[in-house]
Amino acid sequence: MVTLEWSCERSDGVTLVSLVVAADRPCRVRVENRLDGPVWPPRRRGQPAAGWDGDAFAGRVPADGRLTVGYATPARPADPPAEVVSTVPAAEADEEADSRSTEPAPAVESTPAGVVRDLGDPVVPRDSVPVPEVVPPKPSDGAAAAREAGGEGGAARGPTRTANDTTQSADATADSERFVVPGAVRAWLRDVDERLDAAPVGTGRTDGEASADGGLGAAVAADRRALRRVRGRIDALLARAGESGRYGRVAGRTGERVGGGESDGRETRVDGGGP
Repeated sequence: MVTLEWSCERSDGVTLVSLVVAADRPCRVRVENRLDGPVWPPRRRGQPAAGWDGDAFAGRVPADGRLTVGYATPARPADPPAEVVSTVPAAEADEEADSRSTEPAPAVESTPAGVVRDLGDPVVPRDSVPVPEVVPPKPSDGAAAAREAGGEGGAARGPTRTANDTTQSADATADSERFVVPGAVRAWLRDVDERLDAAPVGTGRTDGEASADGGLGAAVAADRRALRRVRGRIDALLARAGESGRYGRVAGRTGERVGGGESDGRETRVDGGGP
């Protein structure tokens, strides 16, 4: 004997129907909707779940005697919402299937919907997407030319840091400092650092002598002058912000040198003007 139990729940214009088919022995049943509206069956990967055909469901009651079915519909609830229209004992259903074909049943339902359900999610797995490698920044053309000039001169070089070391030291800087110091300033300081590493140690030459030699010496001399001017400008701005300069000197009037060091014959303007 086969019995049908049901429950309906209405929410936001949709009726959710839950059915339980009970039988005292395994059998195949076909259940059809009796509500006045279309059937929205559960879906798997966009296709109706296996067993659904239009507004009817065909399935097998297992050995424990209970088969659960559920669907949605825009129709209003009514009693009964569905009906068992056919029942075939499991033994007869199996014999009928064997008589139709002696070949084993395919693992995939031989319909377009069955193929789509079995294929699975078409999204590419995350692990199969290649992740681009992080390439360290290349040194500027000025730094490369300074290195070549130093190599042609045959002078002994001091300890040289690789681009990797420079990148790691920059990464070690606190996040707050990264946001405060502009990227262009950090890049210029890295270039100066590389040129100083490539320059001969303890030359003791003045800016004029180094400039006359050309090549790496001229670049280092230019860096020295630029660093003096930047140091003076920083000390002047710190003084205006209410903080003493790094070297204990406080900026004065416009045109006054700030920060000490050798004089290069030009003034350092606090107002950001030219030399």
